[in-house]
Amino acid sequence: MKNAICGIVVCCAFLLAAPVWADGVYVPVASGTPIDGETIRTNIFVTNEGAEVRRFRTRFVPTNTDGTPPENEEEVGTLMSINPGATVRLQSIVPDGATGMLELDSAPQLSFSAQLERVTPDGFSVATGTMPIVGRDQVANAGETRRVLGLKRSQAGARSDVGVISFGTEPAQCDLTLYRSDSTRIQQTAVIVVPPLGHRHFDGALGILGEESVGDVRMDVKCSQPFFAYGVTRDAEPTGIAFHAATVSGADRVGPGAPGSVGILRREGEFFVSTSSNPVLSIPLDNLEAGVQYSLVTFEFDMRIERYRGPLFNTVFNFVRNGGPLYAALFVRGDRDKTILDLGNEREVQGPTNWSERANFRVEFTYDTAQRVATLLVFRGGSLIQQVSGGITNPVVVHNGEGINLIFGLSRVFDNAFYPPIGWRFSNLEVQGFPVQ
Repeated sequence: MKNAICGIVVCCAFLLAAPVWADGVYVPVASGTPIDGETIRTNIFVTNEGAEVRRFRTRFVPTNTDGTPPENEEEVGTLMSINPGATVRLQSIVPDGATGMLELDSAPQLSFSAQLERVTPDGFSVATGTMPIVGRDQVANAGETRRVLGLKRSQAGARSDVGVISFGTEPAQCDLTLYRSDSTRIQQTAVIVVPPLGHRHFDGALGILGEESVGDVRMDVKCSQPFFAYGVTRDAEPTGIAFHAATVSGADRVGPGAPGSVGILRREGEFFVSTSSNPVLSIPLDNLEAGVQYSLVTFEFDMRIERYRGPLFNTVFNFVRNGGPLYAALFVRGDRDKTILDLGNEREVQGPTNWSERANFRVEFTYDTAQRVATLLVFRGGSLIQQVSGGITNPVVVHNGEGINLIFGLSRVFDNAFYPPIGWRFSNLEVQGFPVQ
């Protein structure tokens, strides 16, 4: 059973790729396996907001098939019409029990919405859940990470399915990594292949991976082509159903510019342990090119706090151009559960949080020069435990060859207040830079 999701293991560098768009939007059709005779169906509603009759075309792409549009798109799918001001519910456009995605190609005057519905064997609707209509704004760039939160499985009957849609011109290789709420990994990372403009769906994914009872599971997804990831959870109670679209945090957002303009730097696995003999690590951000001004820089990493080594502030990172200025720095004070985000020129924002010893955290940071704001997100066990934002003082991120560094730790104790984080561990770093357009 585990081979159903883990059986394809390949090694590949993630390539920045352009999406395939057929001037439409997409809906994942997540039928799933019935529970006690119930069925899951997808309802799609279309509204004509214009003053004329409008036509639109639907095309169903079954899961695990190549959905690349044919040269003559008019030969496939179903063509429909809708009167001005009318709203219609699409029925019988997807085969019963089918799983895949539905392409909707239409004029801009038409709007769409979708929902999941649980239906009893007697035909009664017992639960509905809103689904997204997937357009350009919901699609992640190749190489970015998206997170699907809130997955679960119980012996009483609750279960979660997961799925991925690829919008690439080539087969997409996607990493799916699932974590329990305490941040421990469930099995090894599963590497799957999704066909071009295609879809993959896994019923009862947690059961496939051997989990019988688990809640608040997080799935991290990263693909070599543009993609959209999701989950579907059906509770044991007949009134529960939910669609989990992948999260879009500041550190996950799609940046400006054409595909290929985004610079990405990664350090996979554990890349630094702060010790007495080696308390600091400076990483040159070589993905930020000389002479290029960046409107958005994001970075994220995993961090384990062992013990606090000083009575005041332990230094997590400094984001700085060599020779100045300081863009941002993060300090943690354990005795008072305090976070300080230094944004340069004595501008600081503070917030309380539970920076517990002997605990794992996920840190995500966004430096947005267009909005002139920096945002820090802190996760523990897949749950967001803190968000701190503040205005930046240095809105020009550019260098002329001197370089920009991300510095973890501190070389020594400064001012009897700022300490290196001795014993703390850092892993799975990803830094992205989005040039000004």
